[in-house]
Amino acid sequence: MRLWPRRPLPRFALRALLWLALLLLLPGTREVYVPAFHAQANALFRVFGPERAVRLSAPEDASDGSDTRMVGFDRGRLEPRFEARFPIFGRSFAPVAGVAALILAMPLPLWRRLAALVAGVLALQAFALALTAFLAWTAFGAADAGAETQQAWQRASRMARELFNQELPRLIVVLLVWAVLTQPGRSLSGRAGAAARAPVAPAPSRKD
Repeated sequence: MRLWPRRPLPRFALRALLWLALLLLLPGTREVYVPAFHAQANALFRVFGPERAVRLSAPEDASDGSDTRMVGFDRGRLEPRFEARFPIFGRSFAPVAGVAALILAMPLPLWRRLAALVAGVLALQAFALALTAFLAWTAFGAADAGAETQQAWQRASRMARELFNQELPRLIVVLLVWAVLTQPGRSLSGRAGAAARAPVAPAPSRKD
């Protein structure tokens, strides 16, 4: 029985699943990725202005499944303006691993796969940072809003939380980035056409 399918689409799907499992289950990935994301976000989120900042760190208690504590504060005040907790590994690394698995599974030359891999990982990482920044911006707005704009900022903050926690936007971005970088319709159909045009050796004739 042949375990590795010859048809391009089943073979691509199997390879993508294997790459995804390897990337998600690789030992030590969480311990490396989460602090790296915190450092990256802390360096970038100074754009909120000279008087305020956002800081990400590991929570003291992770019993709720979170691995990130985000605090927004004004530099001249001790008490934070807002605080949020969430699992950034699942929100950020899982989409990065997804686009990486799809790209690595493509039947492309090695240099094209490596170039697409770098671009795809950077794109998904930027998307995760943008969602986190949007979450912080709306949280600051809700904390600063007066009576007239309080409801509008609360709706915006609720929308940011829903967008941050939903999987569908991330899935759409993963598929879009993968499609733009690798052109799967051309790559997979081209490989299928080549397989169909390949000469088939004639069966040996039987002699009585």
